Amino acid sequence: MPKPFFSVVLPTKNRSFLLGAAISSLLNQKFPDWELIIADNDDTDATAKAVDAFKDSRIRRVRSGNLSMPDNWEFGCSQATGEHLTIIEDKQVLKSYALLELHKLIERERPESIKWIVDEFDEADGVPRVHRAKGSREIRAIPSEDLLRDFTQNLKRDYKGCIPLGYRSCITRALAERIRSGPVGRLCPPNSPDFTLGYLQLAYADVIWHVDEALTLFTSTVHSNGRSLATNGATFRRYSQELGGDARFFDEVPVKAVSIQGAIYNDYARLSRIVSGRLAKFPINPTNYFIQVHQSIQELKRAGRDITDALKAWETALGAQRLEVQSRVRELTNVRDRERGLVHELSRSIGLKRLERSAKRFYRGTIKDDPQWKFQTPADYLAWDESQRKLSAPPSSSDR
Repeated sequence: MPKPFFSVVLPTKNRSFLLGAAISSLLNQKFPDWELIIADNDDTDATAKAVDAFKDSRIRRVRSGNLSMPDNWEFGCSQATGEHLTIIEDKQVLKSYALLELHKLIERERPESIKWIVDEFDEADGVPRVHRAKGSREIRAIPSEDLLRDFTQNLKRDYKGCIPLGYRSCITRALAERIRSGPVGRLCPPNSPDFTLGYLQLAYADVIWHVDEALTLFTSTVHSNGRSLATNGATFRRYSQELGGDARFFDEVPVKAVSIQGAIYNDYARLSRIVSGRLAKFPINPTNYFIQVHQSIQELKRAGRDITDALKAWETALGAQRLEVQSRVRELTNVRDRERGLVHELSRSIGLKRLERSAKRFYRGTIKDDPQWKFQTPADYLAWDESQRKLSAPPSSSDR
């Protein structure tokens, strides 16, 4: 039996209610040569029932069970038979043209690794909006060292834009095998497999091709590990226990407290130590580290968490740094706190954020017809996005 061109891995656990949209997005692809591998880590048979509703031989459910999230991602990837591998989470959909556009690029340039941008449907506060990535549709090759330099040194650069995250990238089978043959021995090591797979791509591929177009849509921001970490929710607590406790999220970095940004840097520091090579050439800038971890801790406060212990850990770690680092960090964090603190505290305490979002939705969505504020469901936005793409001509670029 011929191997599919794409293997799309969908790892999932106890979220069968999200699967329908994700699976349907594969069935709607304009490029048909794919397999969908659903790594079913569910505690019940709900995922099996949801998948059984789809009758397509390209869909394959493989039962795992009792695995941590990174182990379930790894299990799903190990089942792939295609020449090119990508991952879709259960709270995401691939836009109908995604695999077709990737196929065109692969046939033309033979890249080992491709990354792209994403749209996000945000239903927080009960007022839906779309965070729309307004890409140029340009396609370009970026040296991995440039991306690593930006990630570790450039405070103004969006860190997610530097990393070929697992759910917004595609790699060749050859690159996957090269990564697995290295000292880590796997594609998706703990803790956060979306980031660790991205770091490993940067370690083993000299160039990452970037598609400046949103090929993926997050259909929910409520169902995410990052949000659960921010609120110390049940999903994060279980996840932490599976990995061996909270210390796994800060055992490689100075600040001994859990935060989203701290956990991201912790994974990078661990892989830099193990893999060495290109990653070790780009250590995390300490000023950037402390500023971004401080900001991440403040975001926990805005989510309703008590951050007293986390701030003490941050202060202790900063006090051990060089005086010039301490001075620069305090200068920049004070500026950011003044810019954000009072307004955010007032907004949260009186429910102003929800009111503001409702007003924006009415004005921008109803009166100004702004696509970021006019849609009630992800499906509505996708239909509009598809129609707009048909109307817009591709960019004139030597890359296309």
